[in-house]
Amino acid sequence: MKKEHMEVILEDINSKFDLIIEGHKLLDKKIDDKTEELGKKIINVDEKVEFFYRSLDKKIDGVEEKLTRKIDGVEKRLSNEIKEVKAEVQGIGGRLDDHEERIIKLERRA
Repeated sequence: MKKEHMEVILEDINSKFDLIIEGHKLLDKKIDDKTEELGKKIINVDEKVEFFYRSLDKKIDGVEEKLTRKIDGVEKRLSNEIKEVKAEVQGIGGRLDDHEERIIKLERRA
């Protein structure tokens, strides 16, 4: 092969390497761009998740407070009603004692 022919072949190989290197640079830039874009999207999703987490946490705390107040209210009402029923039962018990004594007296008379 002649020197000129070899030089032409080497130039052709060189230009093809240049094309390959240029293609790799373009792919590298595209990968970097997509990586940056994906990173931004991940940060955005993280922020949204954190926002919804905080919102749900506040709502759960609010519901918990409401339920606690309602349960406390029901407990107080039931406690008061139980006290009232106990007082009524004791009152009835006292009246029964009076009736018992009267029945015993009437039985003795009869």
